[in-house]
Amino acid sequence: MVLIKRIAFVITGIHHISGIASATALIANELAKTKEFDITLITLTDRSNTEFVNVNENVKVIKIFDKKVNLKLRLFEIIYRLNRIFNDNKFDIVIAPALIFYILHFASGENRKSKLIAWDHASIPLKKDIFSLKYVIRKIAAEKSDAMVVITKKAKSVYLQQYKKLKKIVQIYNTIDELTNGENNYNSNSKKILSAGALENIKGFDLAIDVARIALSDHPDWQWHIYGEGKERENLQELIIKYRLENQVKLMGYTNKLKDVYKNYSFYVLTSRSESFGMVILEAQKSNLPVIAFDCPYGPNELIENEMNGFIIKSYDVEKMADRIIEMIRNPNLRMNMSSKSMILSGNMKKDNIVSQWKSLLSDF
Repeated sequence: MVLIKRIAFVITGIHHISGIASATALIANELAKTKEFDITLITLTDRSNTEFVNVNENVKVIKIFDKKVNLKLRLFEIIYRLNRIFNDNKFDIVIAPALIFYILHFASGENRKSKLIAWDHASIPLKKDIFSLKYVIRKIAAEKSDAMVVITKKAKSVYLQQYKKLKKIVQIYNTIDELTNGENNYNSNSKKILSAGALENIKGFDLAIDVARIALSDHPDWQWHIYGEGKERENLQELIIKYRLENQVKLMGYTNKLKDVYKNYSFYVLTSRSESFGMVILEAQKSNLPVIAFDCPYGPNELIENEMNGFIIKSYDVEKMADRIIEMIRNPNLRMNMSSKSMILSGNMKKDNIVSQWKSLLSDF
């Protein structure tokens, strides 16, 4: 008789705009398809009236609140409610992002029987700062969890350097559903560049506009589309106007259909100051797009083989980024060659492989 393990994933919400929600829902859905696991998704501060990520009908969803609330102001109430859910459901394993793991730790109590796994989706500072709140939270996660899961090899290396009392650390890449039928339908005639992400400082779209000012000046027939919303939208639009790029750089707004638009573009550009992994890179590559990216921590250099399926540029080197974009614009054969090799590294991140790694980890408890 096969013993079914009761697994709970705890996240802040399951709305589309969250990369953590998308990654969590995908793994939860895949595990729920097996007869080995009973899966529950617990959301702490969800939003109403939004489109949710796709959750398998075999996945039970428990909402602590039906609307978005301030986590800090309702922290003790969240811990209390979560504790009751744990007591009522007797989960074998509970998994949560590292930066909210402390909620899990306090909610589970001193006499907990569940195994706790921290899953760090965020970008970890390369320099140790013991006075940083995030450092303290990660320290709790590292020392109190039964296992820590990180997304990149570099993140694992940083954890091992900064947190000496780790019980167990495992590196498992994020993954996505297949976006194509396996055929390369790359549009070599496209004259559009794609970027996407929250319009926040960390995503570096101000740098993208600076790059566009140089790269597109002699190529008026090319456009650069940026998908996403955020508090920097007005500042970015002012930059676009300042550089007279209104006809070439377009802020396209938020879409939950991004996976459907990759096919319309020539290549993808990432100008982030920091990434936890760069899921958009993986999505672009699975849509056969070459990628040009700053070598920010973390992710790009684990997904891009420089000069094979894209270019890795030293962070903040706007002129070098512009030079590489110009090279791509002027050389359709280079674009097609890189497109044919788009999956040279991300083949290791196929969904079946990643789900298998999660099953292996969970079977250890």
